[in-house]
Amino acid sequence: MRLKHHNLSREHSMFRQSLIAAALAILTLAATTACNTVEGVGEDIKSVGRAGKRALD
Repeated sequence: MRLKHHNLSREHSMFRQSLIAAALAILTLAATTACNTVEGVGEDIKSVGRAGKRALD
């Protein structure tokens, strides 16, 4: 009986490691996408600022 429990524990551990790896991959992808989005928003804000300055000049 103890051997079965040990195998289940190892399977649980492997599943847990796979789940953590998948979560980290998703977080990395989301962070990379967010950086690109923030950079794009920054460019948009600069563009609006330049257009506003031209309108005031």
